[in-house]
Amino acid sequence: MTGKSVPVVVLAGGMAKPEVQAAGWPALRALAPVAGRPMVAWVLDALRAANGVREIVVVGPDELSAVIGDAALLPVGEGMWDNIAAGLRHFPDERVLLSSSDVPLLTPAAVDDVIGRGMEIDADFVYPIIRKEQNEAQCPGLSRTYGTLVEGTFTGGNLILVHSTRLLASDELIRKALAARKKPLELARLINLRLVLKVMLKRARISELETQVTRVLGATARALETTYAEIGADLDSPEETPIIEGLMAKRRG
Repeated sequence: MTGKSVPVVVLAGGMAKPEVQAAGWPALRALAPVAGRPMVAWVLDALRAANGVREIVVVGPDELSAVIGDAALLPVGEGMWDNIAAGLRHFPDERVLLSSSDVPLLTPAAVDDVIGRGMEIDADFVYPIIRKEQNEAQCPGLSRTYGTLVEGTFTGGNLILVHSTRLLASDELIRKALAARKKPLELARLINLRLVLKVMLKRARISELETQVTRVLGATARALETTYAEIGADLDSPEETPIIEGLMAKRRG
């Protein structure tokens, strides 16, 4: 740890898909039940117990007020970036940790690892990655999306350390990137096609992806490899809840 602490913005405005609601989940994903508690409550427990966390705000609807304790609640916006931007504006010119609300296995040690080592990196956007071997050993049974690079096969984490003002300065670029994610031709103009081909052939390097993300975001981006697989263990459906609860029980011994 660097001895510095950062504020955290928890993104908790995501809604469950209709088919997931039909399977028994509440409309607001953050309130999905895990081991007798709303999913977001487990995330907040880990954040509050972390040495590197100074303050917590939650971006989400009013119905969360009953479960977030002393964390401040910011109103939800129209889309993901609007919610992120609202949280970042709350902490101008600071390094801020962004957290999703769907990682109930999160631990204080994992939070402190990202904050402590991330603060030592001179970047506006620090994104944790976890090796497939680590993820499968620590979180068996959970489905994840992986990408294979020269350095290995990785999945992404759900904690991101960012510089608030510098990322907000890239508002227009970020909105264009998000708008293009479902439009192949527009996305192709944003992403280097040669790099896309290298990714498909599993020949791309982490440094190449960092360079490209930096260009697209207009903010310096770096990857941070971590061994804390719980950062990537997001809960997407009721079917995986028993797996998460089993891992929780195993952790308690």
